[in-house]
Amino acid sequence: MLLIGPRYVGKSSLLKQWEAPWVLHDTPGSPFQRTARVPFSDKEDLPQVPHFADPTVKVSVTGHFALRVHDFRGEVTLQDLPLSEARTESQKIRSENGGRAGVVLIFMFDATEAIDMASSDRSDEYYTNKLFGNISLALRGAEIFVRRVIIVYNKFDQLESARPGENHGALLARCESTFQRAIEKIRDTFRRHDVRTVATVLSTNDEDINTKNASIVLGYAADGFVDEVLKRLESESVGHLHQDPVRILKDEPTSTADTPESEDQEARNA
Repeated sequence: MLLIGPRYVGKSSLLKQWEAPWVLHDTPGSPFQRTARVPFSDKEDLPQVPHFADPTVKVSVTGHFALRVHDFRGEVTLQDLPLSEARTESQKIRSENGGRAGVVLIFMFDATEAIDMASSDRSDEYYTNKLFGNISLALRGAEIFVRRVIIVYNKFDQLESARPGENHGALLARCESTFQRAIEKIRDTFRRHDVRTVATVLSTNDEDINTKNASIVLGYAADGFVDEVLKRLESESVGHLHQDPVRILKDEPTSTADTPESEDQEARNA
C-alpha cells in the first residue's frame, strides 16, 4: 500500500492511526520515506502445516495478516519515488502471489482547500501530467499491477465546520470540484480499476482526540486479500507466505524508518 500526495495532507497521520491509535499527539510529516507493517486480521482455522522439526507431523497455525505500507515525502521533486516503489512491489507480489494481487494506491488531499472551492494549486503542482503519464506507461507495460485505488479527502471536519449548511454529499462534490484536475487524472488513469473515495479526520492533540474513518481506508485496502490467501493455502505450502507484503506474518517490528539520505540516494534505494 502506497500513500501518495503533497506535503501536509495527512499521509503520516493516516499511518499513525493504523500503527498506534493510542498515541495522542500531533503527527509530524515523515522527513524520509518510511515503511511500516499494518496488521488488519487474524485467522485461526487455517490448514495445518508440517512441523519445522518433523515434516510428517502436522501442526495448527494462526495467520496474522498485514499490509506493508510505504509513506512517501510530499515534495514535488520526489514524486517519482512512489512509482518506483510500485514497480518493485508489483513484481514481488505477483511473483509470490499471482492472481489479482497488486498494490493499493492511496491519493490524499487536504479538504480545507475546498472551503472556497477555488482550484487547488498545491494538488495541481504535485499531481502532474508527467506523473500520471508515467503511471499509465507502467500500467500498459505490465510494470505495475494495481489492485485498488483510494481517494482520501482529509481534514474533512474543518470543511464541515466552515460550510455548516451543506450535507456530506455536497461537501464531497465541493472537493471533487476543487481537485478536479487531479481527480480526473486519477479516474482516467485507473478507469479499469476499483476506485473508492473516503473522507477522513486524522488530526489529534493532547486536549482533543478527533479522528474518523482511518479504519474504513484500511478496510478498503485490505478487502479481499484474506480470501485470496486462504484459497492459495488450500493447494500450496505456506512457507513462502512468511515473507512479504500481504501474507501470514511472523512477529516482527511494527515499522522501520529510513535514515537521512540525499534525494539521489533515496531515489536509488526506492
